[in-house]
Amino acid sequence: MKEKIEKPNKKHSYMTERGLMSYSFYFGKEFQKELLRLDETSHWIDMGAGEGIAIEEYRQGVSSAKIIEEERSRRIGAFAEKKSDCGFCKTSIQKKSDQKARVTGVTLKMRRSYPEDDRAKIFKGRYLESIPDKEFDKADLITDVFGVFSYTKTPMVVLEKYWNLLNAGGKIYIHFGSKSNGMIIDQKNERHLLIEWIENNTPFNVL
Repeated sequence: MKEKIEKPNKKHSYMTERGLMSYSFYFGKEFQKELLRLDETSHWIDMGAGEGIAIEEYRQGVSSAKIIEEERSRRIGAFAEKKSDCGFCKTSIQKKSDQKARVTGVTLKMRRSYPEDDRAKIFKGRYLESIPDKEFDKADLITDVFGVFSYTKTPMVVLEKYWNLLNAGGKIYIHFGSKSNGMIIDQKNERHLLIEWIENNTPFNVL
């Protein structure tokens, strides 16, 4: 199958320091509830995690502003500090660490040293399509914010991997642009809205 996804808007192409508030902004209250629902038995995979700010903000209980200020004080620091002031972020990161989900991030390039341990893992420098499913533990939550879906030329392969990696009852949140701009171009060079295409070509239930 030769479906492809149009490239995202250039202004989003190189933003790799998104924190939890950005995820909340793109995915809304349902995502907030889903993240708060996760417990120590759960697993969250962030596809296209960039610098891993969101997952570290979640697991370490510190704001994205503090993480970015320590790692990269120029340009992004003030912006992130302003954005991190949200009630949902504070509620989610204040959960005790032993009650939080394990996290895994997938990123093509990470310029900092991410604090990995037995509950946090990073796949760095590899396209998701090239990583065998067996290297992952199954997930209860998968997120993709201008991540894998923003660059893949094989959306069916990616969705199949997401499906294989998801536990029964798990959820996937994908965002790489507005619904009007999120288009699939199929092998017949016909355009389809991403949501409609997923509903018609995959086993996922779109909520």
